[in-house]
Amino acid sequence: MKDGDLVVATGAKSGTTFMLYCTHQIRTKGTDLDDELFPDVSLATPWMDLKQSRTGSWAEQKDRYNDTVLSNGRKLKEYWDNPAFPFRIFKSHYAPPELPVRKKGGKKIKYLAMARNGLDVAASMTNFYSSHTDKFRKVWGGFPPDISGEDHAADEPPAAVKDMLPTGPMAEIYFGYVKKWWAFRNDPNVLYMHYAD
Repeated sequence: MKDGDLVVATGAKSGTTFMLYCTHQIRTKGTDLDDELFPDVSLATPWMDLKQSRTGSWAEQKDRYNDTVLSNGRKLKEYWDNPAFPFRIFKSHYAPPELPVRKKGGKKIKYLAMARNGLDVAASMTNFYSSHTDKFRKVWGGFPPDISGEDHAADEPPAAVKDMLPTGPMAEIYFGYVKKWWAFRNDPNVLYMHYAD
């Protein structure tokens, strides 16, 4: 990371891609530079902390971000680390302490955190669960669970909602995220927003 970098560390299903587009427009001031250097949000604002394979290491992943040549003959690094940009933007779903927001003597990195109404997150998570193939689930150890044929009582929430409740296996995705960032909401290098803002 470099001084001035921005980490868009939004909660899962809380407007991440929208915020990546917005911050990219801010860094380029909406110029025509966008056409050439922003063919895809994933190229210009990479998700560095996403594990790209179940067995890969960070060193291998870092090499791919720096050395991969795309089908157009350009290096991937030209899109996310281009000198024409006044700062770099990275995607994340992490919160402190995984992100070093208050690291003493560290780089001057900015963080944009964003939360969303929990019911809306749960509704979006249900669609997310349903959008994956059995082949994908097999590669990732059964995640996300297949809820397409789920049978539950009318007054009982679907699995995606149950998993996100405070006692569920994915409670950290919503409740943990909001709680962790709340303590940092007034830090000078943090902008903590709500999806509806």
